[in-house]
Amino acid sequence: MSWLFGGSTTEENDQKPDGRSYISILTERLKSSHIIDDRRDAVRNLRGFSKKYKTDIVDLAFETLVVTLKNDMSDTELVGIILDIFNNLIETEANTDHSNHEDQIQILSEEKLDEIASTMIANCAAITPQESVLSIILELLSVYEFNVRFPTVKFITQLLRLKKLEVQSLIMSQPMGISSLVDILQDQMEPIRNEGILTMIELSKDSQTISKMVVFADIYEILLNIIEVEGFSEGYVVVSDCLSLLLQLLQDNSSNISFFRENRSFIPRICSFFDTGRGQSDDEGQGGDNESNQTQVWTDQKITNIVLMLSVIRSLVSPSLPKNEYVASQDAVKKCGLFTQLCGMLMAHGIPAQVLAETICTVGDCARGNAVSQDYLMTLSANAFNPPRPLIFVLLMSMINEGQPMILRAA
Repeated sequence: MSWLFGGSTTEENDQKPDGRSYISILTERLKSSHIIDDRRDAVRNLRGFSKKYKTDIVDLAFETLVVTLKNDMSDTELVGIILDIFNNLIETEANTDHSNHEDQIQILSEEKLDEIASTMIANCAAITPQESVLSIILELLSVYEFNVRFPTVKFITQLLRLKKLEVQSLIMSQPMGISSLVDILQDQMEPIRNEGILTMIELSKDSQTISKMVVFADIYEILLNIIEVEGFSEGYVVVSDCLSLLLQLLQDNSSNISFFRENRSFIPRICSFFDTGRGQSDDEGQGGDNESNQTQVWTDQKITNIVLMLSVIRSLVSPSLPKNEYVASQDAVKKCGLFTQLCGMLMAHGIPAQVLAETICTVGDCARGNAVSQDYLMTLSANAFNPPRPLIFVLLMSMINEGQPMILRAA
């Protein structure tokens, strides 16, 4: 009797449309419908297939989606959904959350991802005048609704990771391309601002030209403001992202370093980053025996933040720079009291080895070939010993002490 209930199951399953068939039907519906609600519904359903059927979306629906994006740019709900689809298509395995619904995500090879990314940059023949997905999406930076602006910035970030040179070139060709992206860092919505920082990291990578353009767009001021608002060294990952971008802009770039130094407020503002009771002024003596460090909580994020800021300082006084450049930076660091703060950290208690090692290297670079700073170092004593011992002696003892961590001995 089983044929009465289940005999036709196999035949019915064979006739049931698969994902590709559904995508084809929805694409035709999107293409032919004149009612905006129908187009939204079709795009919404296509989004549901865009993780598991990425190649089918590209093969069957991509061109129609681009045309819809161009023709319906004023409909922010529809545009936001299409942007979600495009983000799903170029999402890399590293950025994919496999914790849930792993079987519903199609993992693409690097070659296929590169092919799809190239499609996003190439002009679409179905649009008049011919434009690429990227050029259309760059226009959307003027839209401030969250459901459009956030996926727009996210798309640019991801596409930069896949096709860096091509995307950099296209953005530079846009009259307001660079300045529009820098403006994102001042967005009042934190997720957009934070994603914008990642975008700028990718955009300015390995490009001296873009780095200079970004700097002239006042990005130093913006980054230092974000770091301050987020709590300096106590801040979360957004602070380390800002510092990574700042370091990338400064490292081995004399022009950008000069611009940073010549604004007389930037280097003094770094002092606040280390203003946690560790430093000491010249009037307070040479102790450095600060009990507040014993009660500080050194989270992994705080250590990362401080090490990155120390790297920023080292980039300003790097010996690989022309002598006049690093000497001018050394003088600026000494004049604003930052060098004194760093020396105070050398004599403080409770500093993690990684931070202390980077601080030693930073102080060394700040004092390299600088007689004034070297003379100041010679006057410092560590009051933790009885009687106090010269700081230079303590550093030498740490270097030959086999019980110290190797990273500290090397520094």
